[in-house]
Amino acid sequence: MSVFRKRKVGCVNFYTGHPELTIDFKPGLVVKSILDSALNYLNVASAARIYFCLAYEKDSTFQILSPFRNLDRSEAGLQFWLRIHLRHKNAVELQRADAIAFDYYFIQCKWDFVADVFQSISKDNQLRLACLDIAVTMKTLKVDFDNAIKAGLEQFVPPSFLNQHKVKEVKRVLQESLANFATLLPGACKVHYVEILEASPTFSMHGFKATKEVQNHSGRVIHEPVEIWIKPAHGLWLWTTASGATEKRVVSDWASLVGVNLGTSSKGAALQVTVLGGKTEVLTFEAQRVAETCAILLDSYYRLLCNPVACILQGLLQPVPGSFKPDVGKQWLFQA
Repeated sequence: MSVFRKRKVGCVNFYTGHPELTIDFKPGLVVKSILDSALNYLNVASAARIYFCLAYEKDSTFQILSPFRNLDRSEAGLQFWLRIHLRHKNAVELQRADAIAFDYYFIQCKWDFVADVFQSISKDNQLRLACLDIAVTMKTLKVDFDNAIKAGLEQFVPPSFLNQHKVKEVKRVLQESLANFATLLPGACKVHYVEILEASPTFSMHGFKATKEVQNHSGRVIHEPVEIWIKPAHGLWLWTTASGATEKRVVSDWASLVGVNLGTSSKGAALQVTVLGGKTEVLTFEAQRVAETCAILLDSYYRLLCNPVACILQGLLQPVPGSFKPDVGKQWLFQA
């Protein structure tokens, strides 16, 4: 990548092992054109494209790029990943929509699981995941157990699991457990693999730290720390801690979202979320890229679960009092 960076050329990486797709930076290059090129490269069906995004890794987390904005020059030499960012118990639906997209989803899930991205997965389920993955390898490559794990167990279970268990014992348990999946075809193994992950409480949740604008008793606007949770099954949640007690409340279900607008508050990059009835929340983030990722997820889940042709990232109908200032110059980037 060093040569690419000098030429302001980046690349898109794929979990499937396809050769990287190079990106020649030009002023006015829209992210969506890069995303479309990557999806065309893999022959992903149009019905499955809503699940995909372009993202880059920053501070051990993936930051999602809005498909409707121009690629910034500072991002031009980055390594991007084609990722499925919408996770809403969609293994079977995605497999029906497009086998290519589902296989990509399965491989991405494998990468994330082995990289310890998912939390709260029991020991038994981690072993089941490893068994299913080994079964797919054995059936696809037509090899025995020893050859399937020849490159090491690290390709099937996360390091945290191996650090807590003896490798010899893990191999024995895995080999004995494979009999439970002997009759499953590779495709069924993949679906079962993803369904186990989808059943994990944290699999489909997206969390962010932010502050929320509230008025104190004297009427002054202050910024209260909050945790933002985007839950596909429920909508947008806020967790606040007041007087040592944690309060969890639903800001909006998906059908009640009216608009999401990027802008700034007195503390930095912010989102203003509007719901039915005109109620608003102003949420401030540590960086613009984090605010953008949160906004894209809200809009993407809204289109997936409520209205595939609508876009809620279009600015707000009613400005509210306070320090929030809409970024009017960027609103056009979010038109559907």
